[in-house]
Amino acid sequence: MQRFNWKLTIKPNIVALRLLGLWPEGNEGYKKDLYAVYAFTFLNLFINCHNFFQAVNIFFVYTDLEALTAIIFVTITDLLASIKVYYFVRNIKQLKALMAALDTQVFQPRRLDEEHTFYYGPKFWRFIYVVYHFPVIPTLTAWTIYPVMDGSVKDYRLPFSAWYPYNSRISPYYEITYGYQVLCIWFSAFAVINTDSMITALMMFIRAQCDILNDSVKNLGSLSSADYNSNLLQCVHHHRTIISFAKDCNKFFDRIVLGQFFTSALALALTMFQLTIVAPLSSEFYSLIFYTGSMTTEIFLYCWFGNEVEIKKSFTRALKFDLSTVSINIVMDKFDWKLKIHINILILRLVGLWPKNNLYKSNFYTLYAFISINLFINAHNFFQAANILFVYKDLAALTAIIFVTFTDLLSSVKAYYYVRNMNILRRLMSDLEEEIFQPKRVEQRLLVQQGLDQWRLTYVAFWVPVGTTLLLWAIFPVMDGSFKEYRLPFSAWYPYNTKVSPLYEITYVYQVISIWFLATANLNMDTMVAALMACVGCQCEILCDKMKRLFGCDAGTTFGRELVDCIRHHKKILSFAENCNTFFDKIVLGQFFTSSVSLALAMFQLTLVQPLSSEFYSLLFYVGSISVQIFLYCWFGNEVEVKVRVLVEVLYLSVLNSGYWLL
Repeated sequence: MQRFNWKLTIKPNIVALRLLGLWPEGNEGYKKDLYAVYAFTFLNLFINCHNFFQAVNIFFVYTDLEALTAIIFVTITDLLASIKVYYFVRNIKQLKALMAALDTQVFQPRRLDEEHTFYYGPKFWRFIYVVYHFPVIPTLTAWTIYPVMDGSVKDYRLPFSAWYPYNSRISPYYEITYGYQVLCIWFSAFAVINTDSMITALMMFIRAQCDILNDSVKNLGSLSSADYNSNLLQCVHHHRTIISFAKDCNKFFDRIVLGQFFTSALALALTMFQLTIVAPLSSEFYSLIFYTGSMTTEIFLYCWFGNEVEIKKSFTRALKFDLSTVSINIVMDKFDWKLKIHINILILRLVGLWPKNNLYKSNFYTLYAFISINLFINAHNFFQAANILFVYKDLAALTAIIFVTFTDLLSSVKAYYYVRNMNILRRLMSDLEEEIFQPKRVEQRLLVQQGLDQWRLTYVAFWVPVGTTLLLWAIFPVMDGSFKEYRLPFSAWYPYNTKVSPLYEITYVYQVISIWFLATANLNMDTMVAALMACVGCQCEILCDKMKRLFGCDAGTTFGRELVDCIRHHKKILSFAENCNTFFDKIVLGQFFTSSVSLALAMFQLTLVQPLSSEFYSLLFYVGSISVQIFLYCWFGNEVEVKVRVLVEVLYLSVLNSGYWLL
């Protein structure tokens, strides 16, 4: 079979980059030759110098909003071109290595029908490459000629407002500068088009390789036992090479894409503003319309081809083979699930929400839990809620109480259902210790460790907004001097006079202890729910790994035994997930309801407090804390959904490629 030339599919892109000084010969970077001098001269003369003269002009017109936006929306895009070119040139050796890697045997299609499998990708890329020029060229043409079209050329108006170290309003300097600006903007635009197209071409190559790998795996079932192992190892090697190639591609263009999305959003906003200023249906108006289309297409390129890679990756993730699929299991120590979330369990025990063996008995710990929960959560909430009856006529004071009281009352509800469902939690913890939930292989442990590491990172990150909010609430009466008027951190009613010492100081300390106790309990109840979701996701990962191993099983006793084990594990996961849902369904319902109300009231309260005061910052961090609280449930719930979808794909592929059909 004739060798496939990947570079030939993007030949127009390479030729254009070569003319622009961005594609040196060979598989290495720039050398000390004439082409390097050519590239250095043209890139600096037509991109960097042009951007410098435009940027300097901002200092002369920054007091004029209309003139400033007219400069900035183009200058930002031009500066992005400089950044793109810089990183493109800086990483050119890496790009050359990627192109060389595409010529290796592992990336070559091995059968004729595989070429037809991925043919759509290069063909569509070429179509997009041509279409990309349609909004760009009219934009450049309009920018080039609109001083002529509107007659401002008579006033020596340039296409772009810029500063130069000479008088550009006299001939022949005006004509030379006009020609220079036109050359610069065309050169810069084509540099951007072709760097963007090269990045999307790399994404297209990854997609094509995923198509080839998927086709190779689908054909494993039709091979004889003699060819099966060798082709399986080829698929393993191909998959690992694709992952390595994708990581190298990401290193090449990660900063370019980051800069693209940031500057494109800003430039589009300024362009839309500029459209409200210019005369409708004028040449400048049409140039802005085409510019908006160009920027939108530029973003579309990254989104479309990036999404194509994600779609192929989500399917290929089900094909993550490993050489260990044909190896024997390694005897390992028992995996302790509780140890992985020990910090969560430890703090829950300190706040009275984790009795020994997850069961409350008639002992000192139950007494401690009863006193601490009622004293620092329920009593604190009661005193706050009672105060609503005294301030309900004052809207500002009422919202100041309610937005916190809602969250605090939710903590009481959470603690109630947490204690009430302790038997379910005890059953869940004991289920995790069962043999069927244990990771049997090193690779399975690594999968589990990855999910639990993500949970631990989120647990630590959750403390940042919560701890900051609590600290500000505790000290803002001291910060704004209102403690001299005996103001407490939280407005509440007490059956005694809190405006006298030492009752004021005792109540102040009680409120601080209560809110820290309450927030700590609330945070750790939330993260325990998230930990249970993470465990469900980890079990799905283990089951996926088991299903993949069915590829290497004999079509006899081994396959049947492994298949039965997978079915039992799947049933256990479903039972575990149902028990988890029973444990926290009412907690999640209450969380979403009260969080939405509290966020709305907190945002309203932000309009009433003094800007940049300690109370203002405490409200900001409170909003952040509530947002993270909702994020926990959404993120880990979505992770379970993703793992379940992958599990279905693995099940389908395992059955299909093993030649068995389950009814």
